Amino acid sequence: MAFRAAYRGILSDAFLEDLEEPRFPAKFDRALSDPRGLALVAEEDGRVVGVCYAGPSREPGYPGGEVHAIYLLPEAQGKGLGRALFEEALRFLEETGQTPVWVWVIEANERARGFYRRMGGVEAGVRVSRLPDPEGRPVRLVAYRF
Repeated sequence: MAFRAAYRGILSDAFLEDLEEPRFPAKFDRALSDPRGLALVAEEDGRVVGVCYAGPSREPGYPGGEVHAIYLLPEAQGKGLGRALFEEALRFLEETGQTPVWVWVIEANERARGFYRRMGGVEAGVRVSRLPDPEGRPVRLVAYRF
């Protein structure tokens, strides 16, 4: 699962191993059932290698739209698929009037933070999450505004 690969060493191993993969199709269904939501997949050779979910912002005080999640399998990274998913999500949110657009990223996830900076995001907030780091402490999330 791309989520586990992306957060190994950033989130608690116990938390990552306890994740149930069936949660993700439910998120996809929710995104598709909301006219303000978007669910995208990236494929290579007929195999899903990435997903992206976007829709209304979920965080009070951060109105507009939000890219809720974007994940690629490790072997699909570095090929422009993440950029394509993200640009399509931004386009959709802007066309549906859901601006500004926010992305929340785990502060320790330097790879993802660098991606959002390269995409033009500006740091615009911080909050604490309930997600556990490897020592079991809550992680900090950084908001990027587009």
